[in-house]
Amino acid sequence: MSRRFKLTFLIIVIAQVVLLLGFIADREFILQTGDEIVLETAPIDPRSLLQGDFVTLDYVIASLPSDSQIPVGTTMYVSLRDAGEVWEAVDYSPKKPSDGDAVFIKGTVDRPGHLDFGIGTYFVPENSGLLVERSRDVKVVAFVDNRGRAVISDVLLDGVPFSEAMAADLEFTRRTSVGVVLETVPVDQGSIFQDDFVGLDYVIASLPSDNQTSVGTTVYVSLRKAGGVWEAQSYSPNEPSESETVFITGEVDRPGHLDFGIKKFFLPEEPELRLLFEESRDVRVVASVDGRGRAVINDVLLDGVSFRVAGRQAVPIEPPPPRR
Repeated sequence: MSRRFKLTFLIIVIAQVVLLLGFIADREFILQTGDEIVLETAPIDPRSLLQGDFVTLDYVIASLPSDSQIPVGTTMYVSLRDAGEVWEAVDYSPKKPSDGDAVFIKGTVDRPGHLDFGIGTYFVPENSGLLVERSRDVKVVAFVDNRGRAVISDVLLDGVPFSEAMAADLEFTRRTSVGVVLETVPVDQGSIFQDDFVGLDYVIASLPSDNQTSVGTTVYVSLRKAGGVWEAQSYSPNEPSESETVFITGEVDRPGHLDFGIKKFFLPEEPELRLLFEESRDVRVVASVDGRGRAVINDVLLDGVSFRVAGRQAVPIEPPPPRR
């Protein structure tokens, strides 16, 4: 590697670090000096709500007046006023408000009749985005500076800050979780190993042959213990009403098949551990399901032996607490 190349690479790295630090400092400055506002979110297509580790947000004030014919790409300033629980729009203008005391937010027309304020995504911890989808009322706490730039401070779910809602949800999961053992079905050898995880599929993931539930539909599978595994007792679009029923929630990902969100089991980067799966004749998954049917993998049994033990990771399996 030449000296010039090393120097160029170093300059690029330093520039990226400076830009990142500048972005963080700018965000913190807005949070410390800006005006706090609460914005009402607008419904969006549930299929695009969750994207990886962030949720997509839209806002009531993002809709331009119906008679506006403002071209895409135009910068707009939305003057706001405090209307109690939320702030609402009082004026849309391509000119920045001249009143020094005015609270406003700057946006860009990203499609006909709609504004993008740069706060359309909110990053969340893994597997917590469903909290937003389940909430009936979602509001965003943001700060705007004297140029109309906005930064999200928090998200309120049915009036509760996101961190508190997540803590309550984790407590609910801990309190209601039940341990189940699920039988897997063979997966195409060409797709079973993907990077650092093993692909899994389940016997109970196959809908009854006469079930024509459309893709994207949520299905609740009531379970019962049958010897060493739990099997499907019924499939329904409605959540079981009996509190003692153990069930798992899935979504139809293709005709006749459900995805329970537990189709990946991550492995340490040791090739010999993958051979354990290839050589095992019977693979079962030990999982926990909570009172909403959400499932989490705890372990995998390979011919009846815990993967943690078989993989020379002698960690005892602690069963989840009983449902109360």
